[in-house]
Amino acid sequence: MDTSRRPHLLDALPLTLAQRVQVLRQRKHLTQLGLAEKANLSLAAIRDIESGLDLFLATAVRLKLARALGINPGVLKVVERPVDDAGGDDAARHLPLLIQVLDDPEAGYTCPDCSERLVIRCFAREDMNETPMTEVKIHCSQC
Repeated sequence: MDTSRRPHLLDALPLTLAQRVQVLRQRKHLTQLGLAEKANLSLAAIRDIESGLDLFLATAVRLKLARALGINPGVLKVVERPVDDAGGDDAARHLPLLIQVLDDPEAGYTCPDCSERLVIRCFAREDMNETPMTEVKIHCSQC
């Protein structure tokens, strides 16, 4: 009797949230727009997840994605990086850059690690008390 395991759908999944969502989406033959529509999320949200801008998902987002992809939400949660783990000492090191970006988001900024161009997106939002706030998403175009 052969005791080797059958290959399982999850065995070959990438170890990052961005790559995992992309692979699972492609296995379902969905475009980013198709996944956004099926999950009732914005196209920008899917792009942010797949580009690595979002490392941790809100529970509602994780559930919508899992349902649209036909998977258990834990398949995504296991590769998420909580906000506290995502920054660490790097967050303090990059704080001056973040302050500059908030003052002038249109200026050209480079990555402090590799000197490549930074991709910066700013969003006007409101918190639960309807207080205006600015959300900034920054990632390096290279590293």
